[in-house]
Amino acid sequence: MSRGEAGGALAAVVARARSALAGPWRAVVVGDVMLDRYVDGASTRLSPEAPVPVVDVAGEHVALGGAANVAAGLAALGAGVTLVGVVGDDGDGATVWSLAEDAGLDVHLVVDAGRPTTTKERIRVDGRHVLRVDREVRSPLDAATDAAVRAATVDALRDAAVLVVSDYAKGVLAPGFVTALADRPPTIVDPKHDDVERYTGADVLAPNRREALAAAGSDGGGHAADVDAAVRALAARLAGTAIVVTCGADGMVWRAADADGADPDVHRRPSVVGTVEDVTGAGDAVVCGLVVAAAAGLPLVDGVALGFLVAAAAVEAPGTVVTDWSAVEAVAARAVAGPGTP
Repeated sequence: MSRGEAGGALAAVVARARSALAGPWRAVVVGDVMLDRYVDGASTRLSPEAPVPVVDVAGEHVALGGAANVAAGLAALGAGVTLVGVVGDDGDGATVWSLAEDAGLDVHLVVDAGRPTTTKERIRVDGRHVLRVDREVRSPLDAATDAAVRAATVDALRDAAVLVVSDYAKGVLAPGFVTALADRPPTIVDPKHDDVERYTGADVLAPNRREALAAAGSDGGGHAADVDAAVRALAARLAGTAIVVTCGADGMVWRAADADGADPDVHRRPSVVGTVEDVTGAGDAVVCGLVVAAAAGLPLVDGVALGFLVAAAAVEAPGTVVTDWSAVEAVAARAVAGPGTP
């Protein structure tokens, strides 16, 4: 298949998804909600106190991160989205709530005064990311907060087409959270834990390459054969779950669910990413594409294609961004036209 033909196939996937989702549809996103803060400035001198740069701050801005970024991304692609998670009783939590409402989300956040809102503060000098400061607690939720998150999730799922479980290992999602949801719709998990059995019952598991290799216990160098072996190992541990691994510039590796005991092939899709400004949120963007395909009733191969397109659009801009259909269609159009197309 030529590049133009491949680009045409991508454009056709977008058209199918948009046609199937012409009416209203709803997704539920549950998991580790975060606030992304960016501090931008310049540096022309070192500190006299230590050999580190002094940053003259020129500006700051905040964005939804973690599960909240996935939710905002799905809303930008036309979904009605319920966001379930936990924030602290603090200013950052109030900011998350406000940003989520501004994004059009149905907000079901549980306030836990015993833990801070998870916040990632990135320091950028002349556009270059030089430092990140994390404020978080990674211990499991207390019993009351856990029960409130579970109840909010069950309530939200009553009219949902898809469930997204966004696990950043901050303690919000206990082992077996997915399995305990008896009447769940198609479920896509973005995992961070190595013990993937905690996600039993998921329809799609979508780790990145590093996470997949770690979960599979691989001691290889992350080459193609290592990733293929990791995909098969994870599939063997999660019967009935498709495995989709994002590999950055090396594209994506995926294997369909193995519900009938067959041994589906491991497939690869090369990257269609053009300019990369910032990889922050790329994994979240891939999940958004997989969710759209699931809601539209499209096969996994189309979900992989959509994930690529949404991620390709997201990484073209600095910082945490959400991607709408016009940006996705622009990436697909460039794939049809070939390299160098503006």
